[in-house]
Amino acid sequence: MKRSGKQRIVAAALVSACVLAGCGRGSVDYMMFAEQVAGTGGYTAPVTEQTEENETKDLKLMGEDVTVIVGDDRGKLVSDVTFSADAVVAVDDDENELFYAKNVHKQIFPASLTKLMTAYVVFDKIEDLEQEFRVPQEATELPDPYAKICGLNEGDVLTIRQLLNATLVTSANDAAKALSIAVSGSEEAFVKLMNEEAVKIGATHSHFMNCHGLHDDNHYTTLYDLYLIFHEMLKNDEFRSIISQSSYSWEYTNIHGNQVENTVSSTNLYRTGSKQVPDGFTVIGGKTGTTNEAGSCMLCSFEGTDHHTYILGIMHAEDRDDLYNQFADLFTGLR
Repeated sequence: MKRSGKQRIVAAALVSACVLAGCGRGSVDYMMFAEQVAGTGGYTAPVTEQTEENETKDLKLMGEDVTVIVGDDRGKLVSDVTFSADAVVAVDDDENELFYAKNVHKQIFPASLTKLMTAYVVFDKIEDLEQEFRVPQEATELPDPYAKICGLNEGDVLTIRQLLNATLVTSANDAAKALSIAVSGSEEAFVKLMNEEAVKIGATHSHFMNCHGLHDDNHYTTLYDLYLIFHEMLKNDEFRSIISQSSYSWEYTNIHGNQVENTVSSTNLYRTGSKQVPDGFTVIGGKTGTTNEAGSCMLCSFEGTDHHTYILGIMHAEDRDDLYNQFADLFTGLR
């Protein structure tokens, strides 16, 4: 199958992006896509024999309907603003138009933005979201005793949809781990799927070690990879519905057969109304993430008065207030 002229241009742009990504100070800085120095503990994307037909399909996914970003670029940001966060991106996702990019190919700890990839795999592998799952003890065991949870206990029976809502709305780590076991039987097997599916999307600069984003030195991604994942997820109406909620309430049955009720709030302060979106934009939803190592992060989508979907992302802000202050500066530059 012959490639179109547009696909050849996209291919060249993607190669250029890889070349300009650079290399840097370790497993969480600039590196060539799908390449790591042996012995650093980094991930090397699998190299497979690829036919021209398959290459064309991959280019269609990775290039034709996404914004290809080569490197740092002010794009069309109208005001002269600077950002202290490690990585920043702003795109018109309908027009594939870049407004701003800073360090989008820098490998960085993603914290709970990891859960975007977790949700991607769940939606891909499970068709019936009303399928019930009995929570095993393993799902309640997390590496950080202070990690955010929704309070699942062994023997609780929930639907996949309920677990997805808890994972994406309130960023419950126990719900994310329960999903991984529901899909693959173990978190380890699920993480393998995460890495395989990420490569298929074109997110080749990532290496996932868990399904929730709690810190691991070898668990990293890039803001551009997260954009690619988020871009794909926004095509899913169920996903858009989940992330648009300011809170989520559900009932489930515990091991004793009793009904348990729970209500949780969104971690996205634009959705809860604690932070105001500037005039001209309406928040759709997104995902936040916070760890000591990752700082405060968020990838979020907004609808403009032109009815276009805008994706804005900031990684490794100093704290939550700093994160939203820098989002405000980014909005200022878009207007």
